[in-house]
Amino acid sequence: MASQLTQAVVRGYERIAFTVPDQGTTPTAPGQAQLTQLVGTIRNWSIIACVIAIIIAAILWAWGSQSQNAAQATQGKKGILVAIAAAAVIFAAEALVNWGIGLGDAIQ
Repeated sequence: MASQLTQAVVRGYERIAFTVPDQGTTPTAPGQAQLTQLVGTIRNWSIIACVIAIIIAAILWAWGSQSQNAAQATQGKKGILVAIAAAAVIFAAEALVNWGIGLGDAIQ
């Protein structure tokens, strides 16, 4: 069950993932293809970790609310916000790289 869920999340993420544009050149650095694959794999697992963190923080928030523990509920709220912010940074990373490439090309 967990592996099917993981595969579904990864497939869904791959559909919406951005890609760094190819400059029309072949890879010149040794191991560049493997490094690109490694970065993609790390990104996928990072998004899955963010989803798990959101679920855990939501459980913490609910548990704190039901037990009248305001500090625990607040920690759950913070956890959700931090996990969402981390996922946003992971999603935006490639767009930021593309923006930096465009800025660097404009300076030359």
